[in-house]
Amino acid sequence: MRLWRVLLVLLFCSGFAQTVSATLPDAAELQPPQHTVQVGIGVYVLSVNRVADASDPFPSYDAEVFLDLRWRDPRLAWGDGKGAEPRVLTEHNAETLLNEIWHPAIELENAERARTREHLKLIVRSDGAVEYEERFNAVLKTRFDLIRFPFDRQTLEMDIESSSWTRDELVFKVLPSHTGFNPDMVAPEWRFLDHSTELRGEREIRAEDEFHELIFRLSVERDPGFYLWKLILPLFVIVALSWSVFWMTGEQSSGRMMRAFLALLAVVASHRVISGYLPRITEITFLDAVVYAAYFFTALTIIENVLVHRAAARGAADVAEKIDRRSQLWVPSGFIVLCVVLWFGYH
Repeated sequence: MRLWRVLLVLLFCSGFAQTVSATLPDAAELQPPQHTVQVGIGVYVLSVNRVADASDPFPSYDAEVFLDLRWRDPRLAWGDGKGAEPRVLTEHNAETLLNEIWHPAIELENAERARTREHLKLIVRSDGAVEYEERFNAVLKTRFDLIRFPFDRQTLEMDIESSSWTRDELVFKVLPSHTGFNPDMVAPEWRFLDHSTELRGEREIRAEDEFHELIFRLSVERDPGFYLWKLILPLFVIVALSWSVFWMTGEQSSGRMMRAFLALLAVVASHRVISGYLPRITEITFLDAVVYAAYFFTALTIIENVLVHRAAARGAADVAEKIDRRSQLWVPSGFIVLCVVLWFGYH
């Protein structure tokens, strides 16, 4: 009797093991189907919803992206490979099949966190060709070159890799028809110019083998209108008003000096507002240079008042008048020339 019980237990365990093994993918099928699999890849940016401010020390941007992958696995073929309707799976069904077959393990190397998938579609054709389509949102880290701020151009990068497979096992090939960006997308403060792609080998720290990586770059240009009309132009008006003292020949020095210091205080107040938009970098940006020029020429007005006062105190009214007359021409001209030099120097 005990012998029969033992046999029944063994038969039950054997059947259970066969059932489990039937539901799990064959380990061989989770390896590349050939020595080097060529995977076509397309990246299409649908929208850029946010780009970090220049004052953000760790710049990033939010993007909604279409990702297309194309590869062929003969092990997935059925029938004679011709004429049969393809298998089309979406969402959970597509993800389930991906867990059972070999596929490129795509990662976003410069993502701040895991991407949020919105849509997944998988098409498997009878000849083993596989089409993978994914729509996702991601927050991607990037690098800014802000030396020309606010007239700067930037490159928003997306680093797509498959580090699970070496370059001998998987290589990417760009699909031009599926790569680009939506020409109608709009992002506050930015204009979208062009895109480019680069394929290169990459190696992780302490790893011996390279894996393939696609770098998608989106060229963007900042719209300087806000900074030009609401920050720079009012600053120029303050500096220009400080020069009004040059036409106040004969007025008491105290009145002239008060106007000059009020202009300097106005520049200081403007700088405090502007500093909230300036990048936290050690380099002097174009906007920094413009602010320093405003400081210099407003301070120059105070120095001119001191020279006029000293000349008037010596009884040399003609010298004081001469200083004012020359300042009317040379100080505004010097400011304009310096701004032109800064523009060409930075651009």
